[in-house]
Amino acid sequence: MARLFSLVLLAIALVVSSVQGFAPSSLGGVSGGSNFVVSQRPRAAKPAARTGKTSLQMGSQAKFGVFSPAVYVAKVALGNDKLNKIRGQAISLHSQYIGEFCQWAGAYHLRTRLIKKAKTNGAVSAFAPTASFVQNTSHLQNQSTLFMVQGQGNSYKKVFVAGGSKGVGRLVVNKLLSSGHKVVALVRNDEAFKELSALDDVTAIKGDAMEYKDVEGAMDGCDAAISTLGGTPPEISVDYVGNNNVIEAAGILGVTRVVLVTSIGCGSSKEATPPSVLKNVLAQKEKAENVLIKYYTNMNWTIIRPGGLVSDTPTGKAILTEDTSAIGSIRRDDVADLVVKALSSKNTEKKVLSAVDHTLESTANPEGRTADAFILA
Repeated sequence: MARLFSLVLLAIALVVSSVQGFAPSSLGGVSGGSNFVVSQRPRAAKPAARTGKTSLQMGSQAKFGVFSPAVYVAKVALGNDKLNKIRGQAISLHSQYIGEFCQWAGAYHLRTRLIKKAKTNGAVSAFAPTASFVQNTSHLQNQSTLFMVQGQGNSYKKVFVAGGSKGVGRLVVNKLLSSGHKVVALVRNDEAFKELSALDDVTAIKGDAMEYKDVEGAMDGCDAAISTLGGTPPEISVDYVGNNNVIEAAGILGVTRVVLVTSIGCGSSKEATPPSVLKNVLAQKEKAENVLIKYYTNMNWTIIRPGGLVSDTPTGKAILTEDTSAIGSIRRDDVADLVVKALSSKNTEKKVLSAVDHTLESTANPEGRTADAFILA
């Protein structure tokens, strides 16, 4: 019975694709109407070189198979074929057709199954159910990069927050609300859930950032994502796994704006921190940073690295800076303020910024060295 259903669905899809002109030869080209354009994220165990193609080919010489996109996606989603990397690219490039097909068939479950299969087979895919997002894809060059849809502008009405139950994350929630945003907060403990649920314009969702499905389920429908996740030994895995789940979910769902809060001492700011700093924690945070920087080059991300966090009255004097040698303390409330301001600042897109307050005394900065402030506007 299942096989008969599969054949019927494929036959219908074939008719639809032929009527709309989705010829097999069109697989080699790129439609300007694609919703989400995603190239594969490389997997070490199965390098792209084995497929015989070392870059994403746009011309008619790119051979992706004999099926049109609509038929092929139906076949893959029904489990009758294997999604390899090259065909994963073809599907991604024709995601408009796929989204329209799933909507026409009333079969949104196919979208979910396809995404899971795509991830399993080494190609990351993201699809929209309608053609509401459009991106010209003629500039695509590198198959090692995840390309995200653009054009939503700078208005982020609903913001997902990971780590919003306490600390900087909780303060971020408050400031988002003050700025007129709606907030979706993923929280683990009951107390935080009750507290956040009582706030207007906050949707609190019980879940664990260490579980990808919890993150994706909570983020679905949001315009932007902020992660302030962090752990202390021995529970430091959230610094990478949790943050990575946020990043990956944003990619899958088409959330184009991500602000990741890590710490001074990560990446290019390593030399700024003294040897006493928890290097294992920073290493986990740095891994998450690297994922965002390397694979999500067309996502409008920002990484903010605060200095030593202090729970006290905000000074309003804290700054963001591109100076990787900057070091010092900063009040948690001031960090939250900078995070929310950075969210709506186009100047911070694809920037890695340190956050410090040189008006505060700091043992890490005994000489009181200052840094140039980054202009947010």
